[in-house]
Parts: sequence; structure tokens; C-alpha cells
Amino acid sequence: MFKKLEQNLQYRRSVMRALLVLVIIGGITFSTINLYRGLWSLAILEMIFVFFAFFLWRKILHVSHFQRRVNIFLCPFFATMVYAMYVPNSSASIFVWVLTIPLISYLLMGRKQGLWTSLFFLFCGVSVYHFRFINGDLSISIADSLNIILSASLMISLAHVYETNREKNEERLLELAGTDGLTGLANRMKLADTFTLYVEYAKRYKTPLAVVLFDLDYFKKINDQYGHHVGDATLRYIADFIRNRIRKTDLLVRFGGEEFVLLIALALKKKTVFSKWIQ
Repeated sequence: MFKKLEQNLQYRRSVMRALLVLVIIGGITFSTINLYRGLWSLAILEMIFVFFAFFLWRKILHVSHFQRRVNIFLCPFFATMVYAMYVPNSSASIFVWVLTIPLISYLLMGRKQGLWTSLFFLFCGVSVYHFRFINGDLSISIADSLNIILSASLMISLAHVYETNREKNEERLLELAGTDGLTGLANRMKLADTFTLYVEYAKRYKTPLAVVLFDLDYFKKINDQYGHHVGDATLRYIADFIRNRIRKTDLLVRFGGEEFVLLIALALKKKTVFSKWIQ
């Protein structure tokens, strides 16, 4: 359903806007500190991100190509976190910011892209941390390494589980919102979204589109004479009867009461992306 994409996009826009505010505040603070400490390259990078974040913050709620803008911002942002640990005289505590990469990636990029982005930048971060800060006694080095690796793995695991369950819950809620509770057929909301998709498909491939509207005669008499429980059973029987005799690419909708709508994309190509989606 098209509503799913829009809902997910608005959710990510809000998260991105909150992140940009924190980047602006943190960037100004740490760039000032790093200028005082003489870490010029790091301070300049942080100020660049402050201006970039401020520019995006003003437009992020309405900007087009949102995901592309997110990627353009986050990848250099994560790289800067890793670089900050590599800069001489930088503090080991910078690594705590690297541990936020999985959370930010999953919230703004989704499950698949978030996973690979997290793995790549955490690997870089852990490698730089070992190169800069872990040395000396072997037992202490092993303990430090295990702590860093386990904490990084924990962050990725928790973020992955959370985002996976969030996506499943969102899909389930959208499925329920588009389903008639009595018959299990699609409802008006699903019809509105799917009809637009069918029309676009018909225009693109120049294929006919059939819309069948029908209702049950004398249905009111069934309710009046036998009761609403029999009327409900009748609707379920009719819904199953028709559903078992149409194609998977056809959409049967309970429009309201005893009224039904059947969308049929004629001459549908079985191997199109559209047919795979609707199935």
C-alpha cells in the first residue's frame, strides 16, 4: 500500500530532524573545544557538518529524494566519527559516539541498508580504536578488545531486532487497516490504493481494466428473517465462494454492507513486477 511508504518516510524525517539538531549543538561545542586543543582538521570538519546540518534541518521535512539526502549526510558523518579517533591527541572516549552508528543507521536507513552500513563503519571504528588505544599488557589488551567487540555486536543486534519487529508490526497494522474484519476481504482503503496502482499499470502496458460492482439481492430479508448472525455467515460464504474462483492478481473488495467490488487487470503478464507485488 502506498500509505506504508509515506508513513515510513515521515517517521524517518522526524528522526533525521532530531539528529540534525544534536549535530548542530554537538558540532559547535566540540569544534570550539578542538580549536582550543589545536586539532584544526577535526574542528574544521565538525564546523562543516554544523553548516550542512543547519541547511538540511530547514528543509528536511519537505525535501524530495529524502533517502538520498540521508545517505549523503550519514556516510561522511560516520566517517568523521572514525577519523576523530584516528587524529593524534584525540580522546578514547570518542568511541562511544561510534557505538551510536547502528541505532542511527537502522532508524534512518532501514533494516538492510542499516545493517551493512553499521557493520562497515563499526569495523572501521573498532580497527582504528585497536590501532590507537589498545597496547601494552596482553591480558588487558584482550579484555579491552572483547569489551569493544561485544559492545559493538550488542548495539547492532539490539538495533536489528528492534527494526525488524518495527517493520513487521507496521506491515501487520497496515494489513489489518486494509482488511474487512468480517469477510477477510480488502476494504475501501485498500481499494483506493490498489485502484490507483491498477490504473497506472493499465496505462503503462495499455491493457484493459475491469471494475465489477455488485451486491446481494434480498439480503435485508435474510437479516430480518434469520438474524444478523446468519447474514454475517452469508457474507462470509459469498466472499469465500468468489475468492476461490478468481485469480490471485484480481482484487475482491467488500465495499460496504452487501456490496462488493472486483478489480480485474485483463491480459496481465505473469512475470511483471506488478503481478509479483499483488500476489
